[in-house]
Amino acid sequence: MSTMSGPVRVQEPSGLGARRSAEGVRAAKGDRREQAILDGLESLLIEVPLSRLSVGQIAQRAGVGRTAFYFYFESREAALTALARRSLEPVWEAAGEWFYGEADPIEGLSSGLRGAVDLWVERGHLLAALVDAASMAAAVLALWHEQVEEIVQAVASRIKRDSARGRTWPGIDAEDAARTLCWMTERYCYLFVPARPWQRAPEEVHQALLQTWRNAIYRMPS
Repeated sequence: MSTMSGPVRVQEPSGLGARRSAEGVRAAKGDRREQAILDGLESLLIEVPLSRLSVGQIAQRAGVGRTAFYFYFESREAALTALARRSLEPVWEAAGEWFYGEADPIEGLSSGLRGAVDLWVERGHLLAALVDAASMAAAVLALWHEQVEEIVQAVASRIKRDSARGRTWPGIDAEDAARTLCWMTERYCYLFVPARPWQRAPEEVHQALLQTWRNAIYRMPS
């Protein structure tokens, strides 16, 4: 009597593979449309103040209809929220080990701040437009505040862990320190990274931020 070796193939019901393939194509097409809308919004924010920006303009720049826009986003502000979240993803990636891991506190902090500065170098045109829009519209300020506050909470969590290990200044208020440092960093990068008469070199910005964060949080070795 012979035995069969190797994996047993289970045949899918007729037409199931084709349907799955078609669903995958539709999902990919949907993702492309959603990203096109965000790309269109990003490019327009550099050219047009948010107060003069309409859903129709965003849809036209993205190459989709208004109906397609509202399929993905319920409003202009919802699209702006998604764009802000997408724009800040590199910060989470660069600082992830310091936020959630056990990296050396100073090395991890340095990597995270370098990621923030690099993001302003690469996408400063967009981030500056978001900050400017937040200063003029309460709804935009609320969504930008929400995005930055998510980072604040991650920073506060790390400070609390380091405080429990005796690495920080005694009695430090983790949330107050995190909130002050995060919003200071946002404003400092806004002022000194983009092309302005007082622009500073990215490495100078990184070193200034690192020194400030390190001195505010961590006790220096005796």
